[in-house]
Amino acid sequence: MAAAPGVAVDASALSPDTEYRVFARIWNGSTDGPAADVEVRLSYLDFGIGGVSVPIGVDKVDVPVKGAAGSPGVAKVDWRTPPRPGHYCLQALIVWPFDANPDNNLGQHNVDVKSLNSPTARFTVPVRNTLRRAATIRLAVDGYELPPRRLCPPETPNAEERDRRARAEHEPLAHPVPAGWRVSFGGVDDQQLRLGAGEANDVEVTVTSPDGFVGRQAINVNGFESRHLIGGVTLIAEGVA
Repeated sequence: MAAAPGVAVDASALSPDTEYRVFARIWNGSTDGPAADVEVRLSYLDFGIGGVSVPIGVDKVDVPVKGAAGSPGVAKVDWRTPPRPGHYCLQALIVWPFDANPDNNLGQHNVDVKSLNSPTARFTVPVRNTLRRAATIRLAVDGYELPPRRLCPPETPNAEERDRRARAEHEPLAHPVPAGWRVSFGGVDDQQLRLGAGEANDVEVTVTSPDGFVGRQAINVNGFESRHLIGGVTLIAEGVA
């Protein structure tokens, strides 16, 4: 909370109408060009797939070159949560006019956590069509989780090789839902919804674990209109011994 900075709060257990301090870590991908006065715009979306971004605030940070002391830069913005209880997706957008690759400057956190109940967890995920026309939204699932940060390799591959490695490591198709897990969508035929312009529909997602599972398993649910990604959520099922 903003009243107790430094005390971490579970992102899935925020209280309504309460002020929190949001921290966003900003890394520089360049090894020879520091970035000064980088603007970081914080906003939020209602939890779910699709939605409208609501501004929270803006901070500016200096970001040294990759690997230098003082990296990453940390933006800080106070946020009073909406009065209506629910889950919200925090977004951080980096705006810097001299960025060589502005396409990787949006980060977000859109997570819901539920305990498995012999051995099922159920989530309600709003799916919204943000287009100005009717659209068919296709739901896709995978079991990808962000891997731990690794030490930089001794060699520096070229941009093409870095891109190839990143795609091989993070491609959703390389991270299917683990064997023994089942994911189903209530009231959805063939994992597709037909929604009118601006229409939203709550989808009940049921996650079933293998018998005796203990631990945490992330299930990502993403929504696509044709090949265009409109948004996604991460659902975390917890099994307790």
